[in-house]
This record gives sequence, C-alpha cells and structure tokens, in this order.
Amino acid sequence: MPEICKTDLFILRKIQHTGSNLIVAGVSPIYGKISFYIRNAVTKKNNFHVFDLFRVVSVSYNDNGNDLLRPQTVDLKHDFNKVANRFERFQAGCRIAKFSLSNIPNGVGCPFYYRSLVAAFHRLAESELCTEAVLTGIALTYLKESGWFGESKLSVAEMAQCQLLIQMAVGGDIPALTVENWQKLWEWAEHLLIDIECPL
Repeated sequence: MPEICKTDLFILRKIQHTGSNLIVAGVSPIYGKISFYIRNAVTKKNNFHVFDLFRVVSVSYNDNGNDLLRPQTVDLKHDFNKVANRFERFQAGCRIAKFSLSNIPNGVGCPFYYRSLVAAFHRLAESELCTEAVLTGIALTYLKESGWFGESKLSVAEMAQCQLLIQMAVGGDIPALTVENWQKLWEWAEHLLIDIECPL
C-alpha cells in the first residue's frame, strides 16, 4: 500500500492539462520541490480548485513513487493573489518561482528556505518591502541552507549584516536601508548565485 503523506505546499507553477485537469509544482518544507496531477480541478465535487498560483495549501496524498503525485485532500492556508495587483511585484514573484523550481531539488527538505518564501510573498502582497530587498532575502536563505554561503570570506561586520538580512528574510525586522542600498545588496547576492552557477 502506498504511504499516506501530508505536507504544506507553496504553489509556484500551474499548468492546465486536457480540460479541467491541472499540473501544479511548488516547494514543500519537508520534501523540497514536489508536483501534483489534479483531475477535475474545477468541479464542485471537490475543493481542488484551491490549487492556484502563489497559494499555500496543506495537501495529503498517496506516495506512489511517481513524479506526479495525486492529492487526496487539500486545504487552503494562505493566498497571496494580491501580488498580481502591481506588475513589478508580480514579476518579482515569477522570478522567485522560477528560481525556486530550478534550484530546489526533489526530496530534500528546505524548511528555512520555505519560511523565506512565505515571508517574501507576504511582503510582496502587502507592499511592505521593495522587490530588491525581497530578492536579496530569498538568495541569502537559499545560499545559507544549501551550504553555499561562504562565511569564511566575510569580515565580522559583513557576517553580522548578513545575519540581519537572513533574519529579515524569514520574517524578522526589516533593516532601515534605502532603495539604493537594497539594489546594491541584491546585485551582490545575485553575483553570489551566479558564481555557483545557479539557474536564474
């Protein structure tokens, strides 16, 4: 018998497949990148219509060993659809989605990065932070959790600043920086990702 599993899923891609069927992919804090095939997602016989872009759902499923899993039950936890209200924020959300699905592996938990995803989309939806700050936080939490963060190359002051930025990225206090400061920090973080050949 297949094992019954349950996890939260941050939905980052949705593709319609033959009528009302959907393929969705996203990030789980327990299982990393994960994908589902949902039959008849828009019918009233189930609540699978909640599978939508930039939403967090709690989903149970049979672990059948396939790349595309079949959900058994689903409950909506967070909806970040307000990100689409401003183009530059929606664009940042799409960039984060592409980065996440290109770099988070299947089957490898990423609880710290997952927390940064939820915090990032909350801030994009509520316009709490400029997009460069959000992108910087995503980059640094990815580097930290995946073991690519080169602490040995940083001074004590730089390391202290990075710790503040990482804490911000998972929902902590926001440093009082200018947009120009955030732009420079994002350029620095982006270069770190490029150096380790992350698909951007």
